[in-house]
Order: sequence, then C-alpha cells, then structure tokens
Amino acid sequence: MQRQLGELVRQNNFDHYDRLRARVAFLVQLNHLVQRVNANLEVMDRSFALSGLGAMAGRETAFARLEQSVERLVADRSQVWGDQNAQSLVRYFVDRSMEATTVVRSSLPGGNTTEFSIDRWQEAKGNAFQGGVAVYFRVEHEIRLLSSEISRLEPTVLGIAPVPQLWDGDYPGPERMAAMYAERSNPVENDETTVLR
Repeated sequence: MQRQLGELVRQNNFDHYDRLRARVAFLVQLNHLVQRVNANLEVMDRSFALSGLGAMAGRETAFARLEQSVERLVADRSQVWGDQNAQSLVRYFVDRSMEATTVVRSSLPGGNTTEFSIDRWQEAKGNAFQGGVAVYFRVEHEIRLLSSEISRLEPTVLGIAPVPQLWDGDYPGPERMAAMYAERSNPVENDETTVLR
C-alpha cells in the first residue's frame, strides 16, 4: 500500500513537472513574439523617416513584417493563461497592435481608404509598444515563479541529487561566476581531510 501511494505521488509530481515545463516553453515563445512585434513597431516607425529612392519599398517591407508578427500574435491569443490581469494585458497588447497595423495600412499604396496621420500612428504605436513592455515583464515574472517550482520538483521527479546552488536570484555575471567556481575547485587542506569551499 505504501509503495502504491509513493508511486502515485511520484507520478503526480512528474505530471505536474511536465505541465510546468510546457507552460514555461509557451511563455518563453510568447515573450519572443512580444519582442518581435515591438521591434517591428520600431522598424515601422523609423521607416516613416526615410525619403527618396526605396523609401516606399522599405516601408512596405517593414509593414509586411509587422503584419506577419501581429497575425502570429493574434493566433497565439487563443492560448489563454494567467489571472485576469495577465489576460487583460495580453488582450490590450493584441488589440493595440492590430490597431497600429490598421493605421499603417492607410499609408501604403492600395491600403485602406482612411487618410494616414503620423500623429495617429505615433499614438497607436506608443500604446501598442507600452502594452508589449507590460506583457513582457508580466510573462518574465510568471516564468520566474514557474522556474522556481520546476527546480524544486526536478530532483524528486528525475531521482537525482539537487545541484548545489552557488547564488540566489539573477545570474551574477561571468567574473563573479568564475570566482565562485574557482573557490569550489581549490581544495583546502584541513588536517587529514580535504574540504571544498
């Protein structure tokens, strides 16, 4: 009976671990997409400053990239995650990005019939960009929470000893990291025993 209970707990932990990893993978991809949309908004904005030969072609290329990334963002919106705040942030970002794309379309040959206004574009782009920044940091927060839970479960699920943690929080940088590993790899003689710091 005790063995069966232990096996059920192990299986439950493994399923939970698997779900957490899948969720983190999705959130990492979402943040990559958010960064791409925001980068394309910036490129689109800079294309309006171009003039002369090739300016319109450059603007059309920038628009195609923006439109493609926003379409992908809209498609990914079907995967709902997080609490109400997270969901409303994502909705806001998607809606503002679509609005910015619609505004830009009127600046292109064969675009919509609405007259293009650079002020309207600046406002739409600013709203979308700030929405993207908010989503990015919310997703990063969620990833940190999930990663902490994954690191807690992993030794149990995989049946391995936990790796000693050299620091808490964010990565301390290569110089500090090298010093930490150097300290651990230099044995210090203490009577007849060797101790790693």
